[in-house]
Amino acid sequence: MAIEISDTDYKFNFMFSSGRDDYPICRLELALFGKMLTIRLPRFIQPKRVKVIATTWDAETIKRLGRNYYFNEHERRFGAYLYENHFVLCWGYQDDNNLYPRKNYWSCFLPWNEYTFISCSKYDENGEWLETKLDNNSSFRRVFSYEGDHTVKFLFNDFDGEEIVATTTIEQRRWHKGAGWFKWLKYFVEPKIVRSLDINFSKETGRRKGSWKGGTLGHGIDMENSYELHESAFRRYCHENNMKFIKKIM
Repeated sequence: MAIEISDTDYKFNFMFSSGRDDYPICRLELALFGKMLTIRLPRFIQPKRVKVIATTWDAETIKRLGRNYYFNEHERRFGAYLYENHFVLCWGYQDDNNLYPRKNYWSCFLPWNEYTFISCSKYDENGEWLETKLDNNSSFRRVFSYEGDHTVKFLFNDFDGEEIVATTTIEQRRWHKGAGWFKWLKYFVEPKIVRSLDINFSKETGRRKGSWKGGTLGHGIDMENSYELHESAFRRYCHENNMKFIKKIM
């Protein structure tokens, strides 16, 4: 029996696990306050083994192995955990490959920790309010000021020196605390407000551009405060992503 302590993102975890072919260790996991205690145990819980006929094996492989089948192993798990706001209860084998109709778990997002989307507002090149769209698709806007292009464009060098144009817009999204039966929490908790700079690039950026994975054509970052504007935020983005800011394009 061995004991390990490590950092974790689980808010809560109490789980017996059988392990499986790629991780054949029976263990007990206990997580709380950002720490995970893992205790390796004798394998008193066995994984579920499913025999699979190997229809793609050739005759030579079957003769060499002396069989025309193999086993898939599915981990058995018993317990519960909370990851971010997702609660999961397990009581048997877990089918990671979706081969079987039965799922031996139940999960939900805790409604008192969820947020309900309320609105998205757009702002112009000077940070002045333009329009707000509500969650019911209705909207209201600033009279005589919405028409026209209120984006801001910047020229910059990517990490490899290539010149690319970035087009930016400012948006602010608002959520209320609570969902479903817990929407009443909005009367007691301040709304969650995130102001962001949305960035669209004229060409692929990043070290994956030109590869099969592809580069980045769009991104977004949080604004530092409600007074920060396009250029300040985009300069910060360039600094953090090995890019060189050149100039604002009028």
